[in-house]
Amino acid sequence: MHFSLYSLPLLPSFPADVPITFTFHGPWAMESEGTNKLNTSIKDWVERKVYRRCDRFIVLSNAFGTILHKYYEVPWDKIYIVPGGVDCDRFHPNLSRFAARELLQWKQNRLILFTPRRLVRRMGIDVLLSALAKVKSRIPRCFAINCR
Repeated sequence: MHFSLYSLPLLPSFPADVPITFTFHGPWAMESEGTNKLNTSIKDWVERKVYRRCDRFIVLSNAFGTILHKYYEVPWDKIYIVPGGVDCDRFHPNLSRFAARELLQWKQNRLILFTPRRLVRRMGIDVLLSALAKVKSRIPRCFAINCR
């Protein structure tokens, strides 16, 4: 299983002796920014109900393992960290840094910062953007591009 909302209705269909592995992608209730307290509480209840039935958990990082352990009280012996990865033989850069910048029409001598994140408060992108605004006020030729 991998998402509590979709997992909850399936739980009764599994016999009690069938082990369940849950791939934890993040704390659904904790990431509920801008929703009301009742909505967040229901999400939390769903997550906890599902997690109590699971026998093992796969997480991408120690950080998510820590959230599972501390917030959802999942014992560490049920948490397995399997770092994300990329098949480097299949996915590899086929352009030099110079050629990529030329293709994107970016200047060759500028530092580029890139962060593939969702725009939620927990990610801290607001802090990054505030910091960049301060840098730009001191270094006017600094700029940012928002790609969607």
